[in-house]
Amino acid sequence: MRDGVVQSDERTVKFKEVAASKTSVEKHHEALTSKEIIEYLKLGFRVTIYPEATSHNGEEILPFKRTLLTSAAHAGVPILPYVFNFVSLNGEPFSKKNRDSVCWYGDISFARSLLNLLALKTLVCEVEFLDPVYSKPDDDRAKVADYVREKIVEKFRPAR
Repeated sequence: MRDGVVQSDERTVKFKEVAASKTSVEKHHEALTSKEIIEYLKLGFRVTIYPEATSHNGEEILPFKRTLLTSAAHAGVPILPYVFNFVSLNGEPFSKKNRDSVCWYGDISFARSLLNLLALKTLVCEVEFLDPVYSKPDDDRAKVADYVREKIVEKFRPAR
């Protein structure tokens, strides 16, 4: 985990980087509990979560783990969804052919995935920040998760 402060355009943003397990956020020894995430959010930190709670091959956005998104509602802060799309790797369009350079999935070890990524000479990735989603603790968490996922899926460009 890493704490820090980033200054950008005269704004200061506190952040908390949370290590996530490839198989399950809840099972990772460094993962924060929902209660801890809520406390960090209340303190003004931005907490990045990966609501799929796993990694994938770049072909689709997997279903979200609904509980992970409820922390924002309990902290009284919006969910700030974003989508990142790989555009090109070493000048070639992102595709199923070259996705193993940036996607960590299946039987690929983390070390192999990291080495593949570091071997790239160039990587172009677009990040798009979507509209904030405001929810309340008593909202149906399935509907909130499905709504956020749908907004991300609309902007996601899969490996082809």
